[in-house]
Amino acid sequence: MENGKRQAQSPMKIFPIICFFLLCQSCAPAQPPCVICDVVQQIKIEGVDAQLKDSILLHQRHYPDTSDADHIEYYSLTLDSIKGQARIDFGYESGQRAYAVDEISLFKKSDGNFKVVYSHFTGANSTVNQNDLLVFDYKPKTKNLTIDKVTAASLSVGFKDFFTAGTPDSVARDFEANADIYCSLFHEAENGIIFRLVNYLLSGPLRDNKYLLGEVIAFKWTGDAFVKSEPYFEE
Repeated sequence: MENGKRQAQSPMKIFPIICFFLLCQSCAPAQPPCVICDVVQQIKIEGVDAQLKDSILLHQRHYPDTSDADHIEYYSLTLDSIKGQARIDFGYESGQRAYAVDEISLFKKSDGNFKVVYSHFTGANSTVNQNDLLVFDYKPKTKNLTIDKVTAASLSVGFKDFFTAGTPDSVARDFEANADIYCSLFHEAENGIIFRLVNYLLSGPLRDNKYLLGEVIAFKWTGDAFVKSEPYFEE
């Protein structure tokens, strides 16, 4: 170095360095495609257009222009590309207590393709309402997503599924008047989905109700189909 200036390297010395860098780049393993990201983009979610999805996927949290000082709305994203799960929460940081949840889970099939389950439920305070439960088939090679109404119809759970045989009709009606069932894809149960029973008026745990067999019914994914479990109580 002369007079405090760095001497320029000759092109012949720089060329091998560039070649080595390009070689390393070409040998680096390619990042696997984010299958769940593509599925989220394709599934139609009420109130969430393509532009909003892009913002949520990019920033993980989005504040719509419709928010004001009294009612601050937000969208937040929870995404696991390894497990193939995505959850979009809509709610309010202040003011209202209403919320909406969109959950998407991928279940790998034996042929390498995926079964996709989409659950949309809304609520406020302790209430919850199942709005949509859809099932799709997804082919990663073609990025083709098609509806599967047959499988969706098989994922059906009613109040009677949770009650013991011989439960008086009056007891069942009183319980159902203040209860709901919703489908959760984010849970600790083994690979599959669960339907959870909730009651808004009971002060104690559901297991104290002698007419109930459980508060959860699971559908375990076997690689080709969902298998329904008996009702059980969560620990």
